[in-house]
Amino acid sequence: MLDCAPSYVRERCELIIHNFTVPLRLRKELDPSDPHFEAISSSLDEHTINLEEELHCDIEGCLIPALDDMLNGSSNRENTRTWIGHQEVS
Repeated sequence: MLDCAPSYVRERCELIIHNFTVPLRLRKELDPSDPHFEAISSSLDEHTINLEEELHCDIEGCLIPALDDMLNGSSNRENTRTWIGHQEVS
């Protein structure tokens, strides 16, 4: 699905997928009998919650304005690129 997308879109999507799936994979590898299980599990939960909050803020702050611009006929690519995390290379 992302094969036709610009590289900066693919990279952002891959980063989001990676950031949300790694904690799940780590949790599956945890041994419940490990004395640090609760602390590690709690840290993974906190990490996931922070990622969700960050993504939510990104969507509200940049993606929604970009979508509004698009719906209003504007082609303000800067809002979209900002949300995606695209950086112009000089």
